[in-house]
Amino acid sequence: MEQIPLEELESWYKSQLEAKFSKLRQGIRKLLEKTILQLAQMRESLKRIQEAKVEIKDPRTEKSLERFLAKYSEEFDKIHMPEEINYRELKKVIDNIQKLFVAMNEIGRTHIPRLINLFKEQIKEIDFGSRKLGEEIRKLDDTLRKKYTEAQEAESVIDKMQNFSQIIDKIERTRAKLSDLNEQKHKLEEKSTHQEKELIDTEHDEILTQYTNLRNKVFQERANLDLQLKFKKGLQKARVLMVKDSQLMRGVTENHLKDFLKDPVGVIVAQGENTPQLIEMLVQLRASIEGGRLELKSETKDRILENIQQIIEKRILKENIRQILELNTNIKELQSQVEKRGLLAKVDELKDNIARLISELQHLDGEIGRTKDEYDQAVQKLKEMRESVQISIKNNIGQDVKIQIKISV
Repeated sequence: MEQIPLEELESWYKSQLEAKFSKLRQGIRKLLEKTILQLAQMRESLKRIQEAKVEIKDPRTEKSLERFLAKYSEEFDKIHMPEEINYRELKKVIDNIQKLFVAMNEIGRTHIPRLINLFKEQIKEIDFGSRKLGEEIRKLDDTLRKKYTEAQEAESVIDKMQNFSQIIDKIERTRAKLSDLNEQKHKLEEKSTHQEKELIDTEHDEILTQYTNLRNKVFQERANLDLQLKFKKGLQKARVLMVKDSQLMRGVTENHLKDFLKDPVGVIVAQGENTPQLIEMLVQLRASIEGGRLELKSETKDRILENIQQIIEKRILKENIRQILELNTNIKELQSQVEKRGLLAKVDELKDNIARLISELQHLDGEIGRTKDEYDQAVQKLKEMRESVQISIKNNIGQDVKIQIKISV
């Protein structure tokens, strides 16, 4: 099996085709030479018309001559002797000559009646030349249709070969893109790691740690306090009833209840350890319940009344409130240091940065995945293309070859 580098494949294959079809192509080349010679003679006749010293007085005849010469020259200029003998180039010659004949017919109908008496000899030469040209082109067309089929099929492999560069270019581009994307990912990961480390260091700052711990304790104490406010259900029902009975709880309005129920813990803590307003409100709530103005289920009623008694008489909220107030004082003292050093702002900024980097990395991973798929598909297509071309070479010229493909890194 012969090893053929891809960059040499086309020229090697063309030389094989030339050897196999040399006799056929030699015959076609002779037909082409006769065709081109006939065209040259027709051009010469056209040139003699152009150079003839004929006086033309009729402007319309002069215009016809200009168009006649221009159209012929235009069509003649499209026809050339091909550099290579192959089906595509030969078909192009035949098609262009057939277009020339169509143009000649149009020219003949439109302009020759005005010019025939002035350039009779030259026009006869062109007409004779066109008939001879027609004979040659028919021979060429017959040869192409009847004898060139095998060569045409063999030449079609060259088109496949020329597709290699496109797919290799895609492989190189996608591989370069993958490399660039992975480099971007590496940089983002490094940046994210750095930001995460900085966040951990910031969150473990002694002052911020104390501040955070105190806030967590406050949260827990507030939750504990809220659990002890079993009377809230009674206030919620009282608020509903106040729409119709504003005197349900003396000295307490619907708005008072609304504000309280929005943040009962906050309202209570703001009153201090003795909670005078809370006690007054609970006294009124108890009076409404015991007086029958606020009806509740027996179990709920008992639970609320017991809770009110514990709050008013046993002051069960006092210790929770004291703890919260003390913690709030300590937090306030630390907060000035935290704010002065910008620790909370820095934590927020770092978290935002990390979230953004994570989002960018996710997007990048998606792009890497799509590019990897594109790369794999291109590589697979290249393998299939190489196999197809190798089989076609075997079928057309009977040689087993292996195409060597190098892809630049």
